[in-house]
Amino acid sequence: MTTIFQPNKKFWGIKVEEVYAGDYIIWKLQIKNPFRKNDKWSVGIGAKLIRSAQAAGVNQFILLIGQREIDMVVPNEKTLELKEKAGEFEMRPSLFEGKPAMKIYYFLL
Repeated sequence: MTTIFQPNKKFWGIKVEEVYAGDYIIWKLQIKNPFRKNDKWSVGIGAKLIRSAQAAGVNQFILLIGQREIDMVVPNEKTLELKEKAGEFEMRPSLFEGKPAMKIYYFLL
């Protein structure tokens, strides 16, 4: 198995490291601020980042939170639909003037 580490890059404020293991693609996401929602630890991941991962053929996320690594399958459209129906997302204003709001999905740790 060959693993190649790509240089770090940022997607919408989250530092991403791309790792290849043959045809399997993993994105390591550096999560700075997990938060408590309904007494459970959660993270927010932007819809654009998720859709970029889907388009790039990414199979898995590894969430890096401090010294902890948490595996997560890249959510598919059905999962995102269910999250929308359950209200597990938020529309946040863009950091840039005149740009559309960002959709952030919540995931339990």
